[in-house]
Amino acid sequence: MQLTQDSTTEVNLIRSYGVGELWIAERRFTAPCLVGRQLLDAELLPPSLDQLTPDHVSAVIELKPEMVITGTRTDERFPSSAIRRLFSAAGLALEPMEFGAACRTYNVLVQDGRAPIALLFP
Repeated sequence: MQLTQDSTTEVNLIRSYGVGELWIAERRFTAPCLVGRQLLDAELLPPSLDQLTPDHVSAVIELKPEMVITGTRTDERFPSSAIRRLFSAAGLALEPMEFGAACRTYNVLVQDGRAPIALLFP
């Protein structure tokens, strides 16, 4: 699905997504990635949401996002309760969503001047 045709390079926007892939700016991703306004990391995340650890969470918290969105290919999936507690203790909203909804929500928030971080698992 094509999301935006905005050509600005000031922020990372999700250009499109499909089965098993994601386009951010001019880069194609087929593995999990972390995306923020001016951050794009395809190395930090584990292969699946179920493998998210406290170390991953600490790295995300250090980025000081306003909120964290998780997007998975299957229906809305929640990280483990231990991971949710870490985000909560840091005062961060954690919003698990279906992959497409996460991509669209991230773009809306970024274009509204907000500072979300999306953990995307295509």
